Amino acid sequence: MPGKLRKAFPVRLMPTEEQEEHFKQHAGCVRKVYNDALAGKIKKYQECGGWLSKYELINILPKYKMQHEFMYDVHASALQQSINDLDRAFENFFKSKTGQRKGRKMGFPEFKAKHRARKSFRIVQATQKSRGIRVEGTTLRIPKIGFVEVANPVKRLARFDSYRIVYITIFQDSDSFWYASVLCAVDENQVKNHIVDATKAVVGLDVGVKTTVTDSNGVKVDIPHKIFTLKKKIARIQKEMSKMRGPNRKKEIEPSQNWLDAKLRVGKLHCRIKRIRKDWQHKYSMELIKNNQ
Repeated sequence: MPGKLRKAFPVRLMPTEEQEEHFKQHAGCVRKVYNDALAGKIKKYQECGGWLSKYELINILPKYKMQHEFMYDVHASALQQSINDLDRAFENFFKSKTGQRKGRKMGFPEFKAKHRARKSFRIVQATQKSRGIRVEGTTLRIPKIGFVEVANPVKRLARFDSYRIVYITIFQDSDSFWYASVLCAVDENQVKNHIVDATKAVVGLDVGVKTTVTDSNGVKVDIPHKIFTLKKKIARIQKEMSKMRGPNRKKEIEPSQNWLDAKLRVGKLHCRIKRIRKDWQHKYSMELIKNNQ
């Protein structure tokens, strides 16, 4: 079936100050809807012993927006997706509790804290023929926000310009930059497949402690040494942060500017480690696929 495959394309956004404020407003409203919906579900359970369904919460949204007029500045799809996320969190919790869900145990959904939760929101394309989210020149159009410039647009935007956009997730990473993950529907003949030569070679992998991976041929492969250097740098900066005036919300103490600057430096280093690790994983896994069955 055409259009059944889904592929996500990450891009870095370069919003103006006004657009960045819109991003923060969207993320804040999405967090508020999530927390209020969770509080409503808990209250209903304590009073009646039942849970509010996803559709009941979505039907309440119009009245909820009338009580909070600032919600009208946020795309309606972003608020609905927040309720979908809460419903998925409850589904994962119940399935995990009954053993139907594989993997680690999922706890009861928690409230999202303003200063700890990642700023993010998701906007869905209205219809298949809709062009609310689209690429124009070097910009990416986001409903309610407008045309946002993209870093390295010639390379980044050309990868998914011909695909049908399903939805877009916008988030702020720990390096303080804003990113967009654009999910597209693609056909099988549109996906770039790597041609791998036929081989009968077989390899086994053992994940170790001293070395990251040891294969059955005795070859040991470790993650890039640069990661350990960056981790030492993070430890040094965090040691300096412990001597600075950090935030204390109980005593209403604001952090010093030096602490905020150090926090940003740590966030940028974590992002750099994440990208180095991801790049190494992709290259090593591709090498294994090419040389083995």
